Amino acid sequence: MVGELWPHQVEAVGAVLSAIGRGGRTSLIAACGTGKTRIGGAVGSRLESEGRVLVVVPTIELLVQTLNAYRLVRGGHLGGAVAVCGDTTIAEMQLLEGEPDVVVTTTADVLASATVGRNRVTVLSTYASLPVIADAHAHHGLAAWDLAVIDEAHRTTGKASGPWKIIHHDARIPAERRLYMTATPRVATTSGDAVVSMDDQQIFGDVSYRLPFSRAINMGLLADYRVIVPVVTDKEVHQLTADENLALRLGAASLQPATVAGQIAVLRTMSEYGVRRAISYHHRVADARTWASALPTTASLMPNPVEVWAGHVSGAQLPHLRRRVLDRLAEPGEELAVVSNARVLNEGVDVPAVDAVVFSRPRRSAIDTVQAVGRALRTGGRRDKVATIVIPLLLAEGESPEAALEGSEWEPVWQVLRALRDHDDRLDDELRLRRREVGEGRPFEILSREHKLPNWLTVAGIDVPDSFARSILIRAVRATTPTWEEFFGAACAYRKVHGTADIPLAWITAEELRLGDWLRRQRVAYNAGDLSEERTALLEELGIVWDQLEESWTNTYEEVKRRAAEQSHFVFEEHDVTSHGVVLVNWCTAQRSRHRAGKVPERRIALLDAIGFPWDAAQDRWMRRYNDLKALHSRRGTLLRLPAAAPEATWLEGQRALFRNGRLAPWQLRQLAEVGIDFRDRREVTWDNTYEEIKAFHAEEGHWVVPLDLVSVDGVKVALWARSQRGSRKQGTLEERKEALLDKIGFPWDPAQERWDTRCVELKKFHATQGHINLPKGQLRSWLYQQRKKRREGALTREAAQRLSGIDPLWYDEQACLLSARTRAFFQLTDTSWEEVKASLPVRGGDVWENSDHRAVVEAILWKLGTGARWDDLALATGSPVTVASWYYEWEKSGLWQEISRRAKVRGRHG
Repeated sequence: MVGELWPHQVEAVGAVLSAIGRGGRTSLIAACGTGKTRIGGAVGSRLESEGRVLVVVPTIELLVQTLNAYRLVRGGHLGGAVAVCGDTTIAEMQLLEGEPDVVVTTTADVLASATVGRNRVTVLSTYASLPVIADAHAHHGLAAWDLAVIDEAHRTTGKASGPWKIIHHDARIPAERRLYMTATPRVATTSGDAVVSMDDQQIFGDVSYRLPFSRAINMGLLADYRVIVPVVTDKEVHQLTADENLALRLGAASLQPATVAGQIAVLRTMSEYGVRRAISYHHRVADARTWASALPTTASLMPNPVEVWAGHVSGAQLPHLRRRVLDRLAEPGEELAVVSNARVLNEGVDVPAVDAVVFSRPRRSAIDTVQAVGRALRTGGRRDKVATIVIPLLLAEGESPEAALEGSEWEPVWQVLRALRDHDDRLDDELRLRRREVGEGRPFEILSREHKLPNWLTVAGIDVPDSFARSILIRAVRATTPTWEEFFGAACAYRKVHGTADIPLAWITAEELRLGDWLRRQRVAYNAGDLSEERTALLEELGIVWDQLEESWTNTYEEVKRRAAEQSHFVFEEHDVTSHGVVLVNWCTAQRSRHRAGKVPERRIALLDAIGFPWDAAQDRWMRRYNDLKALHSRRGTLLRLPAAAPEATWLEGQRALFRNGRLAPWQLRQLAEVGIDFRDRREVTWDNTYEEIKAFHAEEGHWVVPLDLVSVDGVKVALWARSQRGSRKQGTLEERKEALLDKIGFPWDPAQERWDTRCVELKKFHATQGHINLPKGQLRSWLYQQRKKRREGALTREAAQRLSGIDPLWYDEQACLLSARTRAFFQLTDTSWEEVKASLPVRGGDVWENSDHRAVVEAILWKLGTGARWDDLALATGSPVTVASWYYEWEKSGLWQEISRRAKVRGRHG
């Protein structure tokens, strides 16, 4: 269908509308020939606004092409069309003749008038005509644009003061939305307000859609390409022109050998590779003109003459004449056709029949080079098309190809490859990979035997042995990729051999790469924030440590941590050295010295504190004295009967004093035990063991009522021991350490508390066996009475109340306990059924027994038990019950409970 968008264009339109549907700016970057113009037109037609669209392009030819593309895409959405041209020459008007629905103007007042009263209007302008549009806004009331489409937007970068930069400013050309489109974004290498760069999001917005060359080629939208370097020697040129010197003269100027060589190379390439249509690019218009004039003559002098048509175009020509020349490229036929130009055919040329582009002397601008290559990438419906990029190379007489490779003759080839690499991520990835292989010392292992060079690069006209092919490719990757890649490859090789990426500073590779210094510069760049995220990630994956001092400290810290955990202290000998040669005792001393000077970072202090590192040297001194003691023990086999004046005996006496004051650490006690020293006497050990026993009992049972048959590992009866501790404390003879330990576990010093615990345990056991706490007469019942009384008087502690409630929630209500016990016993209720009865009772204020209506309670019980009886059926002779306990007692005396039971049983048998 005419005007139907391709899938990638639909995707692009959606992305753009998502970005600026409600206003703003965005950029679209898509390879040449993928339909950016159609995308811009579709965006304008899908806006919900009335549709005032401004389209800005570099040339009048591209303006006409854009107008035709918009008609196909937008149809009736185009509205009124206005073309703003920079001058009044008849040539520009001729390109628009036959366009009756297009207003062509050069003035601001006509432009403003032509857009008044139109709901939809599309204005197309060249960049050169932007001042006319700005004038219409400033002085003639031209309304703001709903959308401004800036095609070939890379043309609007550079110096901020350029005349074409006014398209960026709402003050000059107001627009609610701006869409910048290009295949070759230009990013400035310098920053500042004086430079406009496409990475400036305030001007160009975010990139909402990106379609790189590689993806466009893989999708079949563009043809793939190959680079042909045809080599011609001076000898060939002289042989070809020896008899035709006059024929090769054009007026007063004769052709240069390089020009003839270039033409020979191009004609040979076109014949060998089936190229029929080509565009050649030159530095000057005169060179392009001369090339076109001489090419047919050169073709006739070839060993196998071919028929060639050649023409040239320039900006000085009338537009319709340029169009006429270009049309020859689209005409069918077997003859070769070549159009030469200097720079005019970079943008806006859509001739899919073009098979090749020729760079006689490539321009230094990568964008111009890629734009030129884009002329040959359009498939024209040919799925098997491969675009050919031809870069002729002339060898001087007697010059070998290998020698030329070392000189400047190949620079045009490298320029084109650099430009292609900048815009084709496939080529960029391959070149960078091969540059790394050069650094690793294994260049181009991925090449097959059938291909001496990669399939996208061919050197023709000379023999290319394997060694020369390898040299060409090495020079190619070195000329087109950053040296960083080769150094990185060398770093990978070093790590593979040495198992580490810690490269010595003075390390130089066999290829004389100063690898150690390179790594130092990477660390400097990283610390300065100048290393890209990609390179940072690659180096970190390789194992690069950015801060070598920090790494050394961390490695030593981990070793100290490990050894200290094994030996339970931080004392090291002179021979304790890490794998990196760090003496641990010196390292520990350095940490203490720096800590006293306030030079240890907080992070390191926290790490050392976490492992218990001692900041003073006392531990060192202690361990050194201990080691002397240990050596004496090894010699004597015992430390008994040491002479009183011996230094070891004096030191041991000091340790005994420290022990009595609780100032020896557990690890020190373990060290002393290894040489048979235990300052504790047997009584202390027995006390500690009994303490652990009662501590464990309380943790398991939840109380302190220790049975008399519980004994410690030393045979001590724990209950008697507990009584002894209370007595010692009362008399003031219990050691402070022991009292603190017992306080820590909540040991009850009051004997009354222990008696209370005893009764509480008895009550719990009774409830567990009987299901209630309606106690018989005795000490336990009297004790429970006292607890109820204390509760009523507010004298019962919260902890005691909670423990009793844990046994029976209604422990404090004697009547409730009585009813609960008798009812359960009389009706032989299970725990579950009794809970169901209680749950069915009406509640007032949360307490069934104290706050419920007596009659309601009784009837609920009767109903739940299934008797079918009601209150009125069971009236008491003594009158209405006053309390739950009284009516229950009266019913039991009068035999009514027996009657209830009988009826319940009968009801159960008969349903």
